Amino acid sequence: MEELIKKFKRSKGDNLMAYTDYSVPDSFDELFTEGENSYHIKDYSKGMDMDNIEAMGLFIESVGIPSEAIVADFGTQVKLEHADFDFYIYIDSAGMGDFFSHRYDVSIEMKEQLST
Repeated sequence: MEELIKKFKRSKGDNLMAYTDYSVPDSFDELFTEGENSYHIKDYSKGMDMDNIEAMGLFIESVGIPSEAIVADFGTQVKLEHADFDFYIYIDSAGMGDFFSHRYDVSIEMKEQLST
C-alpha cells in the first residue's frame, strides 16, 4: 500500500505555508508489485522548484530505486528491471502546472521469453 505523506509547516520570517504531498510507493519492491499506476509529488518547500528531469531524480531517491535497477535513463523517462518480476517498468515524469508539482506515470513491458 502506498504511503501518503502530508505535512504542513510554517516558515519562519515569511509566514508562508509550505505544503508537501508525496504520493509514492514505499519501496522499490512495492513499485513493481503495484505495476501500472500514477503517483505524484507536490512540494512547495523553499528550494524544491525543479524541472521534470530533476523531479525524476527526486522520485528515484524517494522510492529508493537502486542504480543497478536502471536499465535506461532518458531524463524524463527511466526503464527499470527487478530480478523477481518478468516485466520492465517505465516511469515518465511530467509537470502538473508549476515547478513544484510533478506526476509520475508507470507503465509495464513484458520481458521477452528466452527460447530454449
